Amino acid sequence: MSNSATQKAFLDQIWHSARNSIGKELLSNHNLVPVPNLSSADDFGLFSIFVKSKSENVGQKIRDSLAGSSYHVVGHVSQVIELEKTDLDRLLNSANPHTEDVGNQSEKWEKDMELDSKAVHLTVEGSHKFLISLNLSEGDLCLKQNIPDLAGAKSVYIITDVMKATRITACVTRDDDNVEVVSAVSVPIGFGYSKFRLTPEGLVAEQIKCKPSIHGKWEVVIGQISEFLNDL
Repeated sequence: MSNSATQKAFLDQIWHSARNSIGKELLSNHNLVPVPNLSSADDFGLFSIFVKSKSENVGQKIRDSLAGSSYHVVGHVSQVIELEKTDLDRLLNSANPHTEDVGNQSEKWEKDMELDSKAVHLTVEGSHKFLISLNLSEGDLCLKQNIPDLAGAKSVYIITDVMKATRITACVTRDDDNVEVVSAVSVPIGFGYSKFRLTPEGLVAEQIKCKPSIHGKWEVVIGQISEFLNDL
């Protein structure tokens, strides 16, 4: 399994199978949601913005309520703001990230599992948490309304907490074949967020109480948005 793309795809498959366990055993005490996969984990960093995807009809709303809410990650705040209406430097400087002690979880978390007739030993090492405090007043932050996912949205979510791991290793065994797959260093494994009301003009307003959507589904649409903006 020397091909880099193959390794990343297989590690995503392993992560998907272990995601619920990681959420319960490693992240639940911190009210964090496990990233959906490792290949797009960097899109779930501090100041990343996502919105709840729009249900097409009543049937879709029912399916979403049963299967968990669905969200679209639209990008870092710097990618989706109206620059002339937002003092980005002041916003970023006023919420400098700080770290939080994660106790024994900072050392090593391990799990044995079976995947496609293979024995997998997954290790997550060096967990460390970063967080920011957002104190936004209406008008501090204005989002582009020509982005389809933001147009008409009544609320927006901003990632304010991120748990990273220094190293993730998957040791895979099948018969006599052993292979080790290692992720990129300092990869996000879980995230927390704050919810804010969004005005029709795209202004981020007051914060709204919300609970982590542990069973939610996230789709990264940053690439699609870039293509859309390039076509304008």
